[in-house]
Amino acid sequence: MSRKLDNWLESYLHYTRFEGSPENFHKWTALVVLSAAVNRNCWMEGGYYHTFPNLYVLFLGPSGVGKSSSSGIGIELLKATSAQVHIFKDFITPAALITFMQHATVRVELDGGKLIHKTPVLIYASELGTLINPRSGVRELTFLLTEFFNKPGDHEDRTDKRGLVIIKRPNLTCLLCCFPEWIAEEFYSVALRSGFFGRMMVVTEYIRRGPNPTSSLSRADQELREHLIVDLEVINSLYGEMQWDAETQVAWNEWYENLPRDLTESEGGIEVQGFSSRKAQFVQRLAMLNSISKGDSLLVTMEDFNFGQALVTQCEKNTRELGVKPPHARITDKIKKCILRLREKKGDTVAIRDITMLLYHTITKKDMDEGIEQLLSIGFCELVGRKIKVINPKAGD
Repeated sequence: MSRKLDNWLESYLHYTRFEGSPENFHKWTALVVLSAAVNRNCWMEGGYYHTFPNLYVLFLGPSGVGKSSSSGIGIELLKATSAQVHIFKDFITPAALITFMQHATVRVELDGGKLIHKTPVLIYASELGTLINPRSGVRELTFLLTEFFNKPGDHEDRTDKRGLVIIKRPNLTCLLCCFPEWIAEEFYSVALRSGFFGRMMVVTEYIRRGPNPTSSLSRADQELREHLIVDLEVINSLYGEMQWDAETQVAWNEWYENLPRDLTESEGGIEVQGFSSRKAQFVQRLAMLNSISKGDSLLVTMEDFNFGQALVTQCEKNTRELGVKPPHARITDKIKKCILRLREKKGDTVAIRDITMLLYHTITKKDMDEGIEQLLSIGFCELVGRKIKVINPKAGD
């Protein structure tokens, strides 16, 4: 089977040109789909280990900007191929992920008759809050994500309940979508943020491109979709080591030597330090994917290197801009948002019991009382009996 398209990424962006989500979301969706299709089939030599092109990508943006609509197009495209990539979409716990991956191992026969076993898995969440509950095993889950990010061989997991579970040559790719506020409210632990965001390519967008100007795909676009599927299957069949060409090898060596050694000097939080420590891996992975998008040579050029650097620079900026509020500020913000939502439905005054009923499962009574006192002190609201009346909705912003 031969390719139909000159450049898979550019063709995908053309295919999605009428969808109203930001083009950046479509570009990163395409990269994730490519990443999942390639999985462990292609790699770059790293001396003591191989670098595979799997990605962990996080879409951040407000409701309606197009996080799930853009990512969903790529996921459905991947599902339409014959690529043996299992997609995990349910509520996730460490045990559930291990069990899922245990049964996701596939057997592949290479040219020459050699058989290999591997476990390519894509975790997809159109809303991160429905996939990960920070109060239910998220620390162990973070450790697993850390382990699977660049796993060289098999993964062994042993518990008293499950016994020994061996996952053959795992390769995990993630595409997750989230509200920016959820990050500040739920991922406040330094340990979680360093492990989670230190491996994430954070893609932030706040403005849609606009409404879809067409109600159906043209015949040419339907044909393009079929070509995208065919080429994705060709890409899934590639196998071998990728290398820089001679010119790019020199540029890579020079760039790598100039990377900062003392990560504590990085501006930003612990997640920025984690990201900076993996910058070279990120550039390699994205350069590999850009090369694979264009052809089967497995040669990585200066164009691919520059492509990877540009995207990593933008994602590093997005990671630096992740705001972290202290716990008391997060709780107060959550109460404030709840009051404003209830105010839209019930009028100027909101009963405290209505606020409590909505937030009792996430905020203790003590925190609720202290949060309301803080909102009173900054002039956001006043008490009217057992009700709250908003005075200045912008107070504390």
